[in-house]
Amino acid sequence: MKDFCWKYEKEWRMVIKGDWSLKGKEKRSPKILKVILGANFNYSVSSELKERLISLIRSKNIEVSRMRPEENTYRLDEYPIKL
Repeated sequence: MKDFCWKYEKEWRMVIKGDWSLKGKEKRSPKILKVILGANFNYSVSSELKERLISLIRSKNIEVSRMRPEENTYRLDEYPIKL
């Protein structure tokens, strides 16, 4: 769980570990408006999960951006991308 000081972000996170035992079960959440990929998101590694995520983003026309480290600082900058 995120610290209260980040509440203004109004962020939801979904983490699925293991064998996808929740696959096909209804999960309620607010409508996804944007997906932000972390600075360590690896485009070059192929995986079923990554392909499904990209397919969902494209099919729902969801805005997507990526975080990038700012030079010589500990800050991250967000910039939009096309998948």
